[in-house]
Amino acid sequence: MLSTLSPSVYAMTILPNDGGVGILHPMRRLSFLTLTDTKKKQGDFVRMDNLLRHLGGRRPIRVIGLPRYNEESAKRLGKYPYFLVKEIARMVLAIRALFLPTQDIVYTWDWLLARNLAMLSTFRRMDFVMEVNGLHSFEAEIRGYFKQNSFWNRQYISRGERLVCRKAKMIVTVSEGFRQTIHKRYDIPLDKIVVAHNGTDTERFSFSPKSWDREGPFTIGWVGTFQPYEGFETFIDLSRVFRERGEAVRFLIVGDGSARAGYEEHIQSEGLEEFFAFRGKVDWKEVPKVLGESHCCILVPTLTDAGMAYRDAIGMTQMKFYEYLALGKPVVTYNLGDAEELIAENGAGLTSEPTLEALARAILDLREKDLIGMSRAARALAEERFTWEKTAETIHLGLEERFPE
Repeated sequence: MLSTLSPSVYAMTILPNDGGVGILHPMRRLSFLTLTDTKKKQGDFVRMDNLLRHLGGRRPIRVIGLPRYNEESAKRLGKYPYFLVKEIARMVLAIRALFLPTQDIVYTWDWLLARNLAMLSTFRRMDFVMEVNGLHSFEAEIRGYFKQNSFWNRQYISRGERLVCRKAKMIVTVSEGFRQTIHKRYDIPLDKIVVAHNGTDTERFSFSPKSWDREGPFTIGWVGTFQPYEGFETFIDLSRVFRERGEAVRFLIVGDGSARAGYEEHIQSEGLEEFFAFRGKVDWKEVPKVLGESHCCILVPTLTDAGMAYRDAIGMTQMKFYEYLALGKPVVTYNLGDAEELIAENGAGLTSEPTLEALARAILDLREKDLIGMSRAARALAEERFTWEKTAETIHLGLEERFPE
């Protein structure tokens, strides 16, 4: 067990009855099942950590994991051995869930772990919630595992997703695009699916605008791990365009990953070093300070058919997007999914058609815009719609509606 936030199955909260007198109301415990490595301090851990803090004041919560499971060590075994080790870990964790009290509501964001829960729920009552941060049936192709139309994807991954969606008592998605995709793809009623966006810590990611300095390069911030779906190769293509046009533009790159060395070698071989400033792995707490040097931030999917179709279907979901907004950084991206509605229509940045030429033009156009005004608009959008407090409240209300006591 990673941590136990409440030893009791029920929390007693005082709610007014019709006569105005307070009454005691039992609330079921929420048990998070996760393989997330707490040492990573990014991605799933960040969301889980914030949800625990904000949901913890509303109902009893605990986290159940496998303390000896080490994600990074498993990855060193290679792609397919790593997949097997992680699958075994999921099975062990699902069996652990069998011994939870039936009153517990089990919560996970791992599709394959949820598949195990769905199968076990056939033999024993198990009320579980699936949080959808991604669809394996898309991501397996984007990450280079299996094509969507492959036998393995159709017969194993997609069927597993369908089973989970039908067995789960409630589905939480991080965007309206995800909600609609799951509804159409697996014929799941919309009222079963709750949209609880990723959020941001507006205190840690405090407002940090930067006015345009005509003497220095226009600086574009980016945070990532150089995964195939993050589209880093687009920045290299853009730097070629800017060199041909004699434009002073620089990409401020924060983060590390196995593919980083290859990208850096490629950049050096083409003599594009002046367009990039690699800061490497930065402690999460220091990210706001580093990104404060940028005038705007960027995020784009890889320009493959699968990558663009996926982003167009699910919209803006990356956690970095909300952190960019909180910092007051105008965002540049493709007009896929809900990007136009969220960014351009709120004055929080610019979007472009998903082509290299259009994206380059949008970046250069952004220099002449009211960057301070866009910065304020980005910050306001984060404060009004995308805080962890609002995310937790949405999930809490969904739980109360679907699990009446």
